Amino acid sequence: MRGNRPCRAWLSCVEGRIARYGDGWIPLRGTFDERKASISRLHDYVRKEGRDPGSIGIESWVSIGNRSPDEWVEAVAEW
Repeated sequence: MRGNRPCRAWLSCVEGRIARYGDGWIPLRGTFDERKASISRLHDYVRKEGRDPGSIGIESWVSIGNRSPDEWVEAVAEW
């Protein structure tokens, strides 16, 4: 059973499990470009599972901690 095998690359394992079993994902770590690349890999895994990438919901959060309101707008605009 796939779920009982250890994952060598943790993120790839997560993407593979989402592709097979999931209906959504919230990528919380990394830069915008890193998250964009992860989403692209996820879509590749989803296609390999015979599923439609559009069926997997993607939600992201934007941290506003030490940013100005103008920086909030820029961060949201990236998405």
